[in-house]
Amino acid sequence: MIKLYDRSISTFRENGKTIGLIGLTIPLLLENIFVLLYGTVSTLILSGYADAAVSAAGVAQQVINIAVAALNMVSKGTVIISSIALGAKNLPKVRAAAGTGLVLAIGISALIGLGICGGAAPLMRLMNLKGEVHGLAADYLRIAGLAFPLTATMSYVNNLLICHGYSRISMLSGIVSNVLNLLLCYIALYGGVLLSVSGVQAVALCGAAAQLAGLLLSGFFFVRKRCPFRFCFQGRLGWDILRLGAPAGMSIVSYTFSQMVTTGFITGLGIAVINTKLYVTNIVTYTSRISYSLGNAGGILMGRHRGAQRLDLVKRLYRQDLLLALLCNGTVSLLVLALHTPLLSIFTHDPEILSAAAKIMAIDFFVELPRAVNHVSENSFNANGDVKTPLVTSIASGWGCNVLFSWLLAVVLGWGLPGIWVASILDESFKATAYLLRWKSGKWQNARV
Repeated sequence: MIKLYDRSISTFRENGKTIGLIGLTIPLLLENIFVLLYGTVSTLILSGYADAAVSAAGVAQQVINIAVAALNMVSKGTVIISSIALGAKNLPKVRAAAGTGLVLAIGISALIGLGICGGAAPLMRLMNLKGEVHGLAADYLRIAGLAFPLTATMSYVNNLLICHGYSRISMLSGIVSNVLNLLLCYIALYGGVLLSVSGVQAVALCGAAAQLAGLLLSGFFFVRKRCPFRFCFQGRLGWDILRLGAPAGMSIVSYTFSQMVTTGFITGLGIAVINTKLYVTNIVTYTSRISYSLGNAGGILMGRHRGAQRLDLVKRLYRQDLLLALLCNGTVSLLVLALHTPLLSIFTHDPEILSAAAKIMAIDFFVELPRAVNHVSENSFNANGDVKTPLVTSIASGWGCNVLFSWLLAVVLGWGLPGIWVASILDESFKATAYLLRWKSGKWQNARV
């Protein structure tokens, strides 16, 4: 019987410091919470400015989320290689991987950013946005697209810091960036300094400035802590980064894109429905960040154990990480459900939105437990080189369950927004079942890393 937290399998000694599951998870969780708080507070700021601006920024940000997910393949691949190399004490490979990954991150993010900027208007038409909301969303995307290399590079550097056990620095960078963003947004929208730009354009510009500040801070500490790094580009290593990272990144892209498609099913129902989804998502996402952080931290430690050829510790750590994620997600989701009325009242007092949102949050409770399984499992498979399993499962479930049943329930049967959430239950449950069966089979151990 495994203990809820067993330090002997949840820590790794490296360069005179101990890297542990909880020590990595807490800063990661706090960073994620501050990122979410930024989204929450910025929604509040915009809601006081204009309802159309809330909808425009919320929908446009989904495109940026897809782009971030796509670029995540570089940091995922680099972290997988680095974690295993650190476990095997192969420091030259760690240095080369960091430099090669940085070149890839900058180059690919520049191309993606230009694509977003140039295709802003068509992308928003694909999201079924019309009229004022369409124009505002396209304006937001053009600026966010140009600033995307800053966002991507900051994310890459922070992921490397986490990989080397400096999750507190990544947390600090994220907090500084988000607090600065909020301050700038508030000043821009309510301080009379908009000049010739719209509200959503001001928000996008403030975000770019904050990302630059966060990148500079992360870069400073990366150099100061002397993290292993050599500026280079090794073709073979670059291929390995993409080989391992692309499936991980594509699975996230597939999930995020499927979410964008399901949002398109309800955008035609009006601003009130769009905002209901946005408000609920802002609240319930806090729950999933716990399992997300535990999964990321567990994956980093599993990579170390894998590199050290300790598969027995990998298996035990997976079970422990899974138990912690289930316990935390279940407890917090119950708490959120119990406090749904005061939480929703932070955003709006519209009785129609409050009533609809309360029903959605009750349904969401049944999403969070299988989601905990999925966050831990996906990171565990990736850390051990079995990157195809999350990719295939995510695509099959995201489109075969989430999109298909969202369309059937929300559009065909006319359930609207509740239909989207019921489809999410089916999606997350299918993935959780597939992942547990795959792990039990032991076939993930044969992956090439």
